[in-house]
Amino acid sequence: MAADPYDENTAYVCLSGYRDDEYLPHIYKTTDLGQSWTAIAGNLPELPVNDIIIDPELEGALYAASDAGVFVSWDGGEEWGLLGAELPLVSVCDLTFHAGERMLVAATYGRSMYKVYLDDFVGIQNPQSQNQDLKIFPNPAIDFINIKNPFDATDAVRYQIYDMAGREVQNGSFDGDAFKLNISALKTGIYSLILDGKEGKAEGKFSVSR
Repeated sequence: MAADPYDENTAYVCLSGYRDDEYLPHIYKTTDLGQSWTAIAGNLPELPVNDIIIDPELEGALYAASDAGVFVSWDGGEEWGLLGAELPLVSVCDLTFHAGERMLVAATYGRSMYKVYLDDFVGIQNPQSQNQDLKIFPNPAIDFINIKNPFDATDAVRYQIYDMAGREVQNGSFDGDAFKLNISALKTGIYSLILDGKEGKAEGKFSVSR
């Protein structure tokens, strides 16, 4: 169980159904001090969830340990994606967060422990126009990402994607409130996405994991 550091009325709980021969993922969220609960397992694989923690520095970010690795949600549990590419397909029993280094440590069942530096996947201090959030999901992604437009939806927005070496690997434009972008040509890795609109620029990071 994890209490939300951003809202005293909100908490999350996960549980395994193995003892009852039930193997679906279970994550629930309350926003009224436990009077009611909402299931947020969403698109998680049909396997038990063993632990959940909340990012203390990035609002809306949740990390869930499952019997198929570690999953992350950047939007409070609406969408989930696999975190990282090097963790074996193994049961993760416990998670802990090292705030000083923004490092997530995963303890597995029989396959030792693994760590990942979260700022390699998404930066907290991304330069953004007018402090507007650039929402990219799922993150990590496979073939597509969805982009929430932080600018005026009636104006065309140009985008550029750069790899970690600073090379532009993809570009284009879109308009509207949101856009689904095909990234199937990108290799596994971490990328920066920059939007350029009439109101300024916005930048975010995402990872591709295949």
